[in-house]
Amino acid sequence: MTNIATAAIGKFFEGTSPSLMSRVVGSDAVALTQSDIASIAYTIWDLDDTAASVADGALDAANVVFDTLQTSDARWTADSDGYNFLWSAAGSLFPAFDAASKTFRVEIVLTDTGGGQVVLVFEPELKNLYSRAEA
Repeated sequence: MTNIATAAIGKFFEGTSPSLMSRVVGSDAVALTQSDIASIAYTIWDLDDTAASVADGALDAANVVFDTLQTSDARWTADSDGYNFLWSAAGSLFPAFDAASKTFRVEIVLTDTGGGQVVLVFEPELKNLYSRAEA
């Protein structure tokens, strides 16, 4: 069974790393831990041109999944229960563009050791830095 969790995210500036955060739970509504995860894959699309992804790869659960809910991080504003997934996606994964801003879709598929999946969907908006504009 696949669970799909959507997560809103705000704007970030080119060259910076957006913090993609979520509370990831299994079909029993219990927060998943590192040992529950068999694999994590991500794909990033430019929403203006979804014909092909702009980046994809794998993540290590030990680097992005916490075994306990994180409740003292000021970046998490969804509730007081906390999060257990955090990926600071490298800004270099999001290609340069000419427009003032561009929205991307980041889909992250966590496959648990039983074969179930949780899909996280983020849509960060990337804003140009005027100081980096080419003359």
